[in-house]
Amino acid sequence: MTAAAAAKTQRPLSNKAREMMEAINVEAAEHHVWVRTQANAPAQRPWFSETGGEGSGQLASGRVAVAQMKTLPYMWRWSEFSPYLHRISEIARKAEVSPIEFADRQSILLLNPGLNGRLQVTNTIRCAISIYNPGDVAPVHL
Repeated sequence: MTAAAAAKTQRPLSNKAREMMEAINVEAAEHHVWVRTQANAPAQRPWFSETGGEGSGQLASGRVAVAQMKTLPYMWRWSEFSPYLHRISEIARKAEVSPIEFADRQSILLLNPGLNGRLQVTNTIRCAISIYNPGDVAPVHL
């Protein structure tokens, strides 16, 4: 059985674990990091959504001009975001479902504050930092 097939047969993430992860996301936002969860995993959708104006909150389509938003200089400090990695690792380890169902990776994405919540550090680069528990098997990137 493939990992994808196995994931489809497993139970969904418990509401408690999902709520814990989303609470971490709210807290982590001040450090310009985004915690990837089963509910908000970007793997099957564009990296960002519209950030204002008509249609706000809908997934972006087409190209977004580089001049539309400017990245800002920002330094992500390990001491500020590493606690979130360890917390999501702990939640995943104690979850009632396998890590692949929790999220295919326990990771955070760094967000440039000038890009208004887009999952990017520059106009063309996305940066994720993952943590794994013993026995975790993450699917390969395509």
